[in-house]
Amino acid sequence: MIKITKRLKFDVLRLVIRNKSFLFFTLLMPAVFYLLFTKVVLLMEQKRGRICKY
Repeated sequence: MIKITKRLKFDVLRLVIRNKSFLFFTLLMPAVFYLLFTKVVLLMEQKRGRICKY
């Protein structure tokens, strides 16, 4: 079982280190879209007056 986990860890690290687009499309791009869309929605609702500022 230890050999399997070591091999899996090695494969994942190799994938991330060798393939920079993997890192971009699986981690960075979803985070950027999440921040972008939540910011847009919050700004739209503030303009409509639905969010109270404390």
